[in-house]
Amino acid sequence: MANITGTNANNTLNGTNNADTINGLSGSDTINARGGNDNIVAGPATQVNSPLFLNWAAAGSDESSIAGGFTQNTGGVNVTVSYTDDGGGTGFTVESSDTQYRVTGEPFSTTSAASLAGTGAGPTSTVEVSFAGVAGGGFQDEVTNVSFRINDIDAAGWQDIVTINAYDAAGNLVPVTITPAGNDTVSGNTITAGPTSDTTSSANGSALITIAGPVARFEIIYSNGGTSGQLLNITNVHFEAQPLDNDTVFGGNGNDTIDGGWGNDSLLGEAGTDSILGGLGDDTIDGGTEADFIDGGDGADSLLGGAGIFNDTIQGGAGNDTIDGGDGNDSLSGGADSDSILGGLGNDTVDGGTEADYIDGGDGADSLFGGAGSFADTILGGAGNDTIDGGDGNDSLLGGAGADSILGGLGNDTVDGGTEADYIDGGDGNDSLFGGAGTFNDTILGGAGNDTIDGGAGADVMTGGANDDRFIGITAGDVVDGSEDVGNTDTDVLDLFGSGWTKANTNIIFSDPSHENGTVQFLDVNGNVIGTMTFSNIETIVPCFTPGTLIDTDRGPVRVEALQPGDRVLTMDHGYQPVRWAGHRDVTAEELLRAPQLRPILISRDTFGPGLPERDLRVSPQHRLLLAGARAELVSGETEVLAPAVHLLGLPGVVQDAAAAGVRYVHLLFDRHEIVRSNGLWTESYQPAAATLSALEDGQRAEILALFPGLPGATAEGYPSARATVKRHEARLILAS
Repeated sequence: MANITGTNANNTLNGTNNADTINGLSGSDTINARGGNDNIVAGPATQVNSPLFLNWAAAGSDESSIAGGFTQNTGGVNVTVSYTDDGGGTGFTVESSDTQYRVTGEPFSTTSAASLAGTGAGPTSTVEVSFAGVAGGGFQDEVTNVSFRINDIDAAGWQDIVTINAYDAAGNLVPVTITPAGNDTVSGNTITAGPTSDTTSSANGSALITIAGPVARFEIIYSNGGTSGQLLNITNVHFEAQPLDNDTVFGGNGNDTIDGGWGNDSLLGEAGTDSILGGLGDDTIDGGTEADFIDGGDGADSLLGGAGIFNDTIQGGAGNDTIDGGDGNDSLSGGADSDSILGGLGNDTVDGGTEADYIDGGDGADSLFGGAGSFADTILGGAGNDTIDGGDGNDSLLGGAGADSILGGLGNDTVDGGTEADYIDGGDGNDSLFGGAGTFNDTILGGAGNDTIDGGAGADVMTGGANDDRFIGITAGDVVDGSEDVGNTDTDVLDLFGSGWTKANTNIIFSDPSHENGTVQFLDVNGNVIGTMTFSNIETIVPCFTPGTLIDTDRGPVRVEALQPGDRVLTMDHGYQPVRWAGHRDVTAEELLRAPQLRPILISRDTFGPGLPERDLRVSPQHRLLLAGARAELVSGETEVLAPAVHLLGLPGVVQDAAAAGVRYVHLLFDRHEIVRSNGLWTESYQPAAATLSALEDGQRAEILALFPGLPGATAEGYPSARATVKRHEARLILAS
């Protein structure tokens, strides 16, 4: 057992095979602990800077030129000064005779400064000051807490204009603070003299410059806002040098406790159950064999649990860390900032912490959590039955192989369950949820938000939850429930065409008059049923007229099929509006036999009163009609509402037409959803949305999307309805006699 203490220089310290206590102190040390249960402190816990300064008086005698530049060793940091004449410069000299202004307690000398002179309007000169640690001096190239004063900033026939820019080692701008003592003005990094002539000892012409850093270099850019000769002084430049304390520690055999302290340390636990703290700095830590505890501390750390199947605990701390648990059932926490975490082999527990993290659980039944805060995490479950929780934020979650349980949480998440039977809950937000590859039976819940749900192959159970959901990837055995919002305001879509099915190989059978519930039969080429799926609470809207319907225009009533883009149609809300697009869809007699719910609704003349409509009106089942009056307000809270024609079946004068020869449905599209008069009855125009666009032919859909580029995946926000839509029972209450 030994107590071993280094110095503040760069030491190489060797332990014994007993339980040693080793303290490296400051400096970049190499410590080899060897055997035994050692306690190692590689360096101080916090950075202790050294105050240094650039001394202008040491660069030459009074009024001697330093325009050629120089380098000064300030006590471990070389400061290099360079000067550039930008066109109006007349000198850069040492000034040690004029008294410099300073505030009591400031470190600046009153008899050591640099003088910049120039004449003529425009750019004068640029002075650059850069820092570099002296080789073997123990300091970094970047410094902190730079401060100096610029004196005699004034104006008469001239006007001093000074800009100070600072940069770190990577060339990034560093914030500069300019604090004038007098009547000068500051804008950003530039100070402009006020309208007085001052002296080097006058507070009125002085400004304090502070740069917290870290700083690799700064520049002073001098310009003249007048035409006469100008002059200003720069006091000594004070700063703090940052020590180098990048230690390398080999723990050796035994259960060691290692504290890297401040600095970018390389810490290797090696054999034994070690406890390793990285401390401040960008550390590289390898726990070695057996079950280790690792805390990276502040900084962008690289943390490895080590070799062997051991259960490590690793905490990243603040900074953008890279964590690899290795084999074993590890507990991994990223902490603050954006981390990359790999669980490796074993049943790992991972918490990404705050900000946007990347997590790969690897093989094993892992528990993976994106962490706190609304950040966009990427989580891969890997092989095994994983539990994944993205947390808040727009997350990308992939279950991988195994039967996974995945929770998207708050945010617009993208989820892929991967292979095997997964449970997916999108949570709140507009999520894209995919059950994954393979013929496995997934359970998918959309949660609140406008979700797109794709069960993939297999007999899946899919529930939309609140808001407007879209279901694709439909196969035999699926069970789909769109869910109903409070007040039945949602519009859920079952997209068979987006699932690869066509009219020829499907048969839709509705189980109730609302046409929201039913069964889809899947057919072979001979029309035989080869499978079914069931759906509930699914609403689709495909509003269209039939030929012969008279639409009121500025030319009087015109047959709907004769209307062309540019024709002006009377609308209830906006007067005469031009047609933007007109199209049609033909439904054959054969299709109507297989899908009788597509047959048009016939509303007889005078059904709702004299001239309502003026002649028989045939529309598609989901075409909405305007209902208005006190009853509408009593039932819905709105004086005017829309109701699908199919909801009116059973009322006197409303029947479903046989349409034995087939039917053509005609669409009229305007700049906005409109209420138009058709055969004297106010009805809706075509409202494009995801449900209705998918029902069109490819060419028609492309034409509409070219006219309205914002429509793909259209929502109520993108092309809102002209009126609220009521449910079947509400429509019948409004029209009850």
